[in-house]
Amino acid sequence: MENNELLNQIAALLEDQTSRMEAKIQTEINQLRTEMREEMSQFERRLNIKIENSVTRRIDVLFDGLALVREKQTELEQEQERTKHQIDEIQTRVTVLESKGAS
Repeated sequence: MENNELLNQIAALLEDQTSRMEAKIQTEINQLRTEMREEMSQFERRLNIKIENSVTRRIDVLFDGLALVREKQTELEQEQERTKHQIDEIQTRVTVLESKGAS
């Protein structure tokens, strides 16, 4: 019977050690998960800051550039209209002068 008792005690000790090791491993896994969540959160914050600082500014600059292009286009269209009007006036004067010269 002593052998059975010794085997039972050894089995109990092994089971106890196994349980403690499983608990320790589970604790370490939980710690790693927590660390990974914190690192991911920090990475996300850094990425958001980069987006805000870099991409948002670039988008703002692009919109400012687009506004300037539209403004310049409007100016050029107005200048083109003035030039057309001046050409029309000059053509009218030339026609009048030609008709006076022919008479």
